[in-house]
Amino acid sequence: MRGTTLAIVFAMSLTLPAMASELKFGFQNPGFGGNPLASNYYLGMLENQKLPKEDRDDPLSEDNLVKDFADGLKSRILSAVASKITQDIFGSDNTQGNFTIDNMLLNYQVVGDKVVINLTDGITSTTITVPRFDVENGTGS
Repeated sequence: MRGTTLAIVFAMSLTLPAMASELKFGFQNPGFGGNPLASNYYLGMLENQKLPKEDRDDPLSEDNLVKDFADGLKSRILSAVASKITQDIFGSDNTQGNFTIDNMLLNYQVVGDKVVINLTDGITSTTITVPRFDVENGTGS
């Protein structure tokens, strides 16, 4: 029985026409001969090749070390302030509030299940809308 089945399958394979098409290959990456109109690729390559401008003469000079330390300290303090503001907005039952940092004013207001945050420095203003998030449980409310 098994031999008969194999013979039938083999006979059927001989009667079926062979179907094939030409195999075509083309590079997608324009750096290897792909689409020459892919300008985003070339612009990205140019951006990656830009060298940073060094406005410092000696990166290890005392002035630069003090400036680097001050910049790092300022960044850490702003990060801590941002964490505190996030805790106050999302970790409490307050529905609105204000924070002032230097010349920037941050207002927030809970509207339904969203928090609308307005940032302004007197010249520019930015509004951010995010879902209300329960910081302690890690879930949306």
